[in-house]
Amino acid sequence: MLDLGIISDNLYKEWCVNINRCGWRRNEPTPLPFERPEWLRRIALRAFAEQIITRGEAEKLLGETVEGTDPPELVERRAFLALPMDERRKILAREAADLKGYYQDNPEIRDIGEDDIVEYD
Repeated sequence: MLDLGIISDNLYKEWCVNINRCGWRRNEPTPLPFERPEWLRRIALRAFAEQIITRGEAEKLLGETVEGTDPPELVERRAFLALPMDERRKILAREAADLKGYYQDNPEIRDIGEDDIVEYD
């Protein structure tokens, strides 16, 4: 409070004298329970729930077991990103070639213009 300018130098010195006299400088009069930080826990669990990190990564951050399983999509994304860039490009080119016919043959998609508004149900 002294550093924040809430109390004066004189009051600070008086408190220090009283705290020393009571023996509280080394031992608190009533032990306080240890606080458990919650910010990291909330962020790690949220990242796991939103499929940003895997269960293993959440457990490593928290140092505890996390319930749930990694969704297959996240596992597949991570495996894809672990591939070399050339391999990823080949896979994406194959996927694009496979879907080319779908986009060319589908009249609903083919007739969409640049300025059209598309509503999905």
